[in-house]
Amino acid sequence: MEDGARRQSRRAEAIVVALMLVHAGWLAWSATWQSPTLNEPGHLASGVAHWKLGRFEPYAVNPPVVRMIAALPVLGVGCETDWSSFRGRPGERPEFPLGSDFIKANGSRSQWLFVLSRWICLPFSLLGAWMCFVWGRALFSPLAGVLACALWCVEPNIIAHGQLITSDIAATSLGLVSMWTFWRWLQQPGWWSAGIAGAGLALAVLAKFSWLVLFGLWPLLWILVIVQRRRQRRAMSQAAAPVGPGGAIPRQAAQMLALIFVAVYGINLAYGFDGSFSRLGSFQFASKALSGQSQPGRLANRFSGSPIAEVPVPLPRQFILGLDLQKKDFEHFPHESYLRGEWRQGGWWYYYIYAAAVKLPVGFLVLAITAVLVRLSCGPFASSPVARLGQWILLIPSVVLFAIVSSETGFNHHFRYVLPCFGPVFILTSGMAAVGSRALRAWIAANWTWMAVSSVLAAPHSLSYFNELAGGMRNGAAHLLHSNVDWGQDLVALENWIGRHPDSKPVYLAYYGFYDPQAYGVAAEIGPQGPFGETRPLDWSFRPGYYAISVNYLHGTAWRLQNRFAYQPFLKQTPIAWCGGSIAIYRVDERQAKELTDAAIASQMKR
Repeated sequence: MEDGARRQSRRAEAIVVALMLVHAGWLAWSATWQSPTLNEPGHLASGVAHWKLGRFEPYAVNPPVVRMIAALPVLGVGCETDWSSFRGRPGERPEFPLGSDFIKANGSRSQWLFVLSRWICLPFSLLGAWMCFVWGRALFSPLAGVLACALWCVEPNIIAHGQLITSDIAATSLGLVSMWTFWRWLQQPGWWSAGIAGAGLALAVLAKFSWLVLFGLWPLLWILVIVQRRRQRRAMSQAAAPVGPGGAIPRQAAQMLALIFVAVYGINLAYGFDGSFSRLGSFQFASKALSGQSQPGRLANRFSGSPIAEVPVPLPRQFILGLDLQKKDFEHFPHESYLRGEWRQGGWWYYYIYAAAVKLPVGFLVLAITAVLVRLSCGPFASSPVARLGQWILLIPSVVLFAIVSSETGFNHHFRYVLPCFGPVFILTSGMAAVGSRALRAWIAANWTWMAVSSVLAAPHSLSYFNELAGGMRNGAAHLLHSNVDWGQDLVALENWIGRHPDSKPVYLAYYGFYDPQAYGVAAEIGPQGPFGETRPLDWSFRPGYYAISVNYLHGTAWRLQNRFAYQPFLKQTPIAWCGGSIAIYRVDERQAKELTDAAIASQMKR
C-alpha cells in the first residue's frame, strides 16, 4: 500500500515538473514580447540604484528585494545610468523619472535589458507553482496537488505578471511559503521551525507590504489553535496544560516571539539596516494619518513633541517612509478610477469582485463554484484536524487581505493588488480532485482545458486578458482600464506592425507610459495631445495618417494628456489593426482629420 502511494506521488511529481517546464517556457517567451510596462523602468532603475548608490528612496512604496534581484543580470552585462533627476527629498517618488532616464540612456537596448531582468525573476512564479502542488498534496492528495499546480501554470493573470519584474507574483508565491512554514510550526512547534516560519514571514513582507497583515494574523491564529486544542482535550477528559508536540504554552509563546524577531531581523537585513531604529519623531511623513495635516502631501510628523517621539522604530527608515507614501496614495490619489465606462474620484467597494468576474477564466470560475458545491454536498475534502488547520491557514489571510484591499477606495486601478489571494484559492479548489468520482474528474479536466485554451489564445498578450463573459481581450476596456488591459506593454508589437507595413506612414502614437517611446526606439511620431509631445496648448490639429492609440486614452484617461477627450471620437471607428490588446491602429484621411480636430477643439472649449 505504501509502495502504491509512493508511486502515485512520484507520478504526480513528474507531471508537475512537466507543467513547470511548460510554464517556464511560456513565461520566457512572453517576456520577450512585452515592452517595459508603466512601472518596470522605475523598478529596474531603482534596483540598480540600490546596488550602485546604496540608497533605498527609489520605489520605497515596495520593498527592494525583487527589484534588486531583477537588477543583477543588468549589472552583469552593463547598462548606462543617469542619476541627475534623483534628489531623494522626503515625500517624492523619484523612481519614475529615474526609469524614464534609464530608457533614454539605454535606448533600443533597453528591451534586451528588461528581458534579462524578467528572466531572472521567473523562478518566483515557478516557486508558486511548486508550492501549490506541495500544499495540495499535503492537504488532500497528490492528484489535488497536480490540479493546484496546473491551475497556477495556465492562469492568464499569473502568466501576465509572472513574466514581469514587478512584485505581485513574488508576493503571491512567497505568501504561500510563509503560510506553509507557519503551518509546519503549528504542527511541530520548536525553535528551529519557529525560525524558519519567521524567515518565511520576512520573505513575504519583503515581496510586498500587503503581507504585513500576517504580523497580526499569525499570533491570533496561534491563540485560536491553542484554544481549540484545549477544548478538544477537555472534551476527551485529558490534561489541558500541554498543547501539542512543542510543549507548554509559555514555550510556544516564546517561540512566537522568536518568530517575530526573526522576521523583523530579516526585514532589516534586506535593507542593510539602513536607518533602522531611527527615532519616531525624526521622520517627515506625507500621509494625513501620520503627518497629522489636513491635506495629504504636506510634510509633518504628528508624533513630534509627544512622549513617543523618542521611541526608536525597529524597522528600516525607508520601509517606514514607503508605507507612509503608500498610505498617502490611498488617502487621496490625484487620478480618477474607472469601472464599466464610469470615471470617478475614488473607487468602488466591489471593484475587485467585479474585476475577478471578468479577468479570471470562465473555466476556473466554474471549477471554483464546483468546489464549493462539492464541499457543501460531500463534506470536507480532508478529514484530519491537521489538514483542516492548513485550509484555515490558507483561507483566513486571503480573505482578510482581499477585504483590506477592497476597503481602500481612494482609488481602484489594479486587479493585481489582490493577486496574492488567488494562490490559496487554487489550492482549496483543488481539494475536490481528492474526493470526486470519475464524472467529477472528467468535469474538472474539461474546465481546466477550457481555461488553458482561453489562456493560450491570449498569449503572449496575457496582461490584456479578459474572459468570454466580458467579451474577450478586445472588449476588456469596456470593463476595466490601467494595468488590467493597458500598461504600456505593446510597443514591441507596434514595432513589428510598422516593420510589416513600411508604407503606413506617418504613424502618430499616443502611448500610455512614463518614458518617451521614441527614446525606446519606436519609429513613430508623437500624436497631438500626446503625453510626450511639444504640442502648444492651442494646437489641437490632427493630420492624415495612421494613429496608434493606447486604449487608456481611447476611453478617456486624463493622465498626462492636455485634453482627455481628444482620442475618444476614434471609438466610433473600427481599428484597422491591433497591437496586442492595448494599442489600436486607425487610418485617418483628410476629412476625418478635420472632424477629429474640430471635436478636440469643441471638447476643450467645454472643459
